[in-house]
Amino acid sequence: MRKPISFFLIIFYFLLGNTVFGKSDLDIKKTFENNYLACSISLEAEPTCNGINEGKIIITLTPDSNCPNQDYTFELHNNSGNTNAEQPSSGLTINQYTYDGLGAGNYSVKVINNDNSCNCNSPLMPIEVTNLGDNIPTFEIISDNDNINCEVSSATLSIDPISDVTYEWKKMGVTDILGTNSSLTVMEGGKYILTVTNPDGCKKTDDLQILDLTNETPTASTTTNGPFDISNCNQGVAIDASSSTAVNGEPDFFWTGPDIDASNQNQSSINVATIGIYKLIVIDKISLCKDSLEVEVTSNITFPIADAGDDGEITCTNPQYELGSTQTSMGNNFSYNWSTTTGALSQPNIFNPSASNSGTYFLEVIDNNNSCKSFDTVSVTLNNTPPEISIDTSGVVEICNGDNITFTATSTDADEFDWLEAGTSTGETTNSISISEAGIYTVVGTNSSNGCSTTSNAIGVTILATPSLTIDSTELFIRNGEDFQFNGIFVPNNAEIFWEIENSNIVNIDTTQSQLNTQGMGIPSGQLFLVNERLFGKVIYSIYPELNGCSGEEIIASVTVLPEEDIFIPDLFTPNNDMVNDTWEVVFADMTKAKDYSAVIYSRSGAKVHEMTSLDGNAWTGDGCPDGVYYYYLKNNDGTDVIKGAVTILRN
Repeated sequence: MRKPISFFLIIFYFLLGNTVFGKSDLDIKKTFENNYLACSISLEAEPTCNGINEGKIIITLTPDSNCPNQDYTFELHNNSGNTNAEQPSSGLTINQYTYDGLGAGNYSVKVINNDNSCNCNSPLMPIEVTNLGDNIPTFEIISDNDNINCEVSSATLSIDPISDVTYEWKKMGVTDILGTNSSLTVMEGGKYILTVTNPDGCKKTDDLQILDLTNETPTASTTTNGPFDISNCNQGVAIDASSSTAVNGEPDFFWTGPDIDASNQNQSSINVATIGIYKLIVIDKISLCKDSLEVEVTSNITFPIADAGDDGEITCTNPQYELGSTQTSMGNNFSYNWSTTTGALSQPNIFNPSASNSGTYFLEVIDNNNSCKSFDTVSVTLNNTPPEISIDTSGVVEICNGDNITFTATSTDADEFDWLEAGTSTGETTNSISISEAGIYTVVGTNSSNGCSTTSNAIGVTILATPSLTIDSTELFIRNGEDFQFNGIFVPNNAEIFWEIENSNIVNIDTTQSQLNTQGMGIPSGQLFLVNERLFGKVIYSIYPELNGCSGEEIIASVTVLPEEDIFIPDLFTPNNDMVNDTWEVVFADMTKAKDYSAVIYSRSGAKVHEMTSLDGNAWTGDGCPDGVYYYYLKNNDGTDVIKGAVTILRN
């Protein structure tokens, strides 16, 4: 750093020959007359950095108040004996001068009072300019981009980081500090300067120029302004953009549009045959700036109409799907080309061929007059999967004659059904059928959405014979305590006989004493006893045959137990619909006689309330007659036997 040296000189002159400090006798004399030194001199040195000439020596001279407005000369002597004399401005109270651009080394300074009116001359005063050393390495600014252009909006300038220094970035012509790190990102062009300073104050600088190319925009243009009309589809129309210009050489071209592909998208001129909007972008190769234009290609010709028809499907009902539509242009001057990726068409050159496979079908219609083409596509799918169907029974099923069996079909997709017997429709169209006849049965299930059908598994139905039963007499009459047995019962071989009795069909029979069960197998027989020996009793049997699990038609047979009298006339009955003693019935020991008797019923007033011309199977229900005592009059047909008596109706 600075090293000040001050001399406060009081000089007493001695005669040293002809010169003193290089001055003449006259000078010395003038000086001598002023026998005191009337000034103060201060020297200050600033070091140089990194071995370059950046050092300074600053001379400050302060005259005494008695010697104002003096002129002085300053001399700087270096080690090589060279002298640099400078005369600052005169008349100053304080005279100061700086020698700069000095390299490191030993120097001497001499002050000369030009007026000699004041004694302010100095001897050679030594001072040293030191070298602080070369401790900032050499660096160079680099950038990731050499310029700012229309595609690159920034550039990052940097150096390799240096330890123990400070950074100061500036742009030439701008006083503001832009950054204090080893890197700086800039958004505009210009010269950028980096100053690196170490702790001693030594500095090094470098600069880098970044170009700003954002204004170097190309111009997109065509050689003609159009119109760009297509008059023939085979000829197309040319669009020439070779008149487009760029700041930096020829521009790059990039076209987009209906007829643009890799073969022509980068040409300056294109030839297209399809109407539409074509866009051109021209790019300056260096600045990457762009300009664009759009050209509309129109047509003054009529294109044919291509209508491949509506999308459709191939089904079991329609195994072929007709392509095309009457909206397609038709006539001798039109050609048709159909194609597909899933097979060939049998007639690919008509406007409406038929497709038998699924896939996408492509239609090309050509107007032979102007070579223009139109295109369309249609999609055909397959919908011909038959439904799955089965019957919930398999094999052969046996049923009894007169019985029914129900079969049910199950299916995932079928919604229509047709039941067949031996291949002939039965007329049943639901998913189930009730069968009572022998045969081989199947069901055809149809999916109505595509017409596809599937026939189910076959089910055989066999009708088992129903056995029949005959009996000589279905009515037996016995006395109280007698045995009975039905005779004349006949059934087919191997058939069995079963019988049942319902409790309501046992009237006035002592079930504990009688040989009586409610059901059994074989021919009914046994011994019956009356509960009330004055009343008749009755048991009604349901008898039926069975063979191979099939039951024949039942026969209702009854056993009537007669009281001891030859004729039994009830004197009381209860017509209250409880199925017990509900009617007034005359019972004969020999029931064949019942048909020979008649009966008339009278009220107590003598009015006839009921009459039966025959007692065979007839009984009085008491309908319309209130509870009370009534009188009967019985006689046989020849009048030889007359019986009179009373009977009471009691409902409650």
